[in-house]
Amino acid sequence: MTEQLPGAGLAWRWITRPWLMAAVVGLVWAGSGLFVVDKMEHGVVTVFGAVTRDRVPPGLHYAPPWPAGRVAKVDTSTNHTMSVGFKLRDMVLGIPTPAAESRWLTGDTNIVEVRMVVQYRATDPTAYLYAADDPDGLVRHAGEAAVTDLLGHREVDELLTHGRIQLIADGKLAIQRQLDDWGAGITVTAVNFESIDPPREVVDAFHDVQSAEANSKRMRQEAEAYANTILPEARGEAARLLSEARSHKEARVAEATGWGRSFEQLVEAQRLAPRETRTRLYLETVETALARTTNTVLSPKQAGEQLKTVVVLPTTPDQE
Repeated sequence: MTEQLPGAGLAWRWITRPWLMAAVVGLVWAGSGLFVVDKMEHGVVTVFGAVTRDRVPPGLHYAPPWPAGRVAKVDTSTNHTMSVGFKLRDMVLGIPTPAAESRWLTGDTNIVEVRMVVQYRATDPTAYLYAADDPDGLVRHAGEAAVTDLLGHREVDELLTHGRIQLIADGKLAIQRQLDDWGAGITVTAVNFESIDPPREVVDAFHDVQSAEANSKRMRQEAEAYANTILPEARGEAARLLSEARSHKEARVAEATGWGRSFEQLVEAQRLAPRETRTRLYLETVETALARTTNTVLSPKQAGEQLKTVVVLPTTPDQE
């Protein structure tokens, strides 16, 4: 008797019952439609090339098996990085960036070397998969277009000094607007300009110009500070002189007015009593004159037979 190998009967049974084999193959084929979406991903299901489900959430799902259906998974949580003006790989390897790739023309016809980094992530899985063959290259092209437009409307002094913060904000908006116009399904999360510098050949001259501008600004500030100190003092001194002049004017006008009224009264007194008025004026004049004199009396032996009165006028403050 011929001894049968183990399992030969089972194999023979499979061969003699093709429907059983077909059923098993069908079950395996149908089971291949099960797929798992990771927690950081979203799935896209297509049937005969047409998208039937575009935002499949994380978890276990089922789709028509191949070749009718296909499942693509897109990472929608991880931020990707794309460089503009240089290549990250070349920077790591120490390879110089070609000038044509990193240089842009500014609005005042100067040339600057720009290095910008764009961070982004996929937010529309279907658009991210089918809008372009190379989403990373699409982001690079959008960044280059944005830099060309933004730098073309700004002067080099603004780019190298105070304008970088606004440039970052405007750059993010410009890149996002361009990607939305292309329907890329990408959201820009951050934009940063690693460097905005003049070309290496003229960097020393640019630094000299910046130093001169800084000195000019410092000197203007010092001049303004000095003016802010001197002008209030000058205004205060002018106000004081004007006040003294007004006071002197008022005093002189009041004095002149008083003398005028006194003279008018004297004229009236002269008209009413001329003799008495002349006598009073004479006595007042003598009284005033004698009050300002020094009388010295000499004996007859010193001054002769007659007593002589020597009148010595006192010295005035100006003569002292």
